[in-house]
Amino acid sequence: IEELFAAISRLRSTIPASLTVPQEVVSLAPANRVESSGSVPVRSSQFFVSQFIPGWSMEELLIRGGRFPWQVVAEVGRELLSALNWLESARLLHGDLVLRNVRLDSRGGVHLVDPFSRRICQPAFALTDQFTLRDCDGIAPEQIGTGRSADARSELYALGCLLWQLLTSRPVVLSADPVTRMMKQKDHDIGDVRGPVPDCPEWMSRLILSMTRRSPELRPGTSAEVLKSWKAAAGSSLNHCRSLARQMPDHAIHRGVRPR
Repeated sequence: IEELFAAISRLRSTIPASLTVPQEVVSLAPANRVESSGSVPVRSSQFFVSQFIPGWSMEELLIRGGRFPWQVVAEVGRELLSALNWLESARLLHGDLVLRNVRLDSRGGVHLVDPFSRRICQPAFALTDQFTLRDCDGIAPEQIGTGRSADARSELYALGCLLWQLLTSRPVVLSADPVTRMMKQKDHDIGDVRGPVPDCPEWMSRLILSMTRRSPELRPGTSAEVLKSWKAAAGSSLNHCRSLARQMPDHAIHRGVRPR
């Protein structure tokens, strides 16, 4: 954790607005529990403390409004690629690129939150009897049953799946069984998003396909490569995200919440 914060501190002034990183670590030592043998100390728990982003998670927005227009996904994708590009420059990985960790604030800003914690709590991915559908998100095929660690290419795979979900409002594999879903992702490439979403532009479909190839060697080597092509097609504004935020029925409530 000390090495992690050292890497953040070196480049803190360059962190993009689309990435929220921990500001400190707090250790909480719970009260000693008393057993028959006497008082037994319990290890302290460590928590990352980050700024809270008022607004809505992408998961909540999908539930409330269904799939996103491709113009909104274009802006979300650019912001998330910028965040990944910074993480790569600091030689860091987010580790949990899922819908609940991407937030839209009341002004239309896109924020990638909660980096690092999943990989610190669970360094290696493993299929267990406690595995749920929620655990499938953000896992690349090469991590299934191999013990292979996450890297920049597995991060791109997770991002491609996330953008696919925003466009279609459903998981990349339809299955109620988490193991079946993971094995299908391992054995087959993700389908072209223009099947369920015909209005998706060709450039976006092509880049999502490149990020979600099941073989990591066939994906782009870095997020910078994808970001360059994405920005050329998507531009630099957040107009569609701002419009989406203003349309939310509880926009006024979230607009009045101060970050904490």
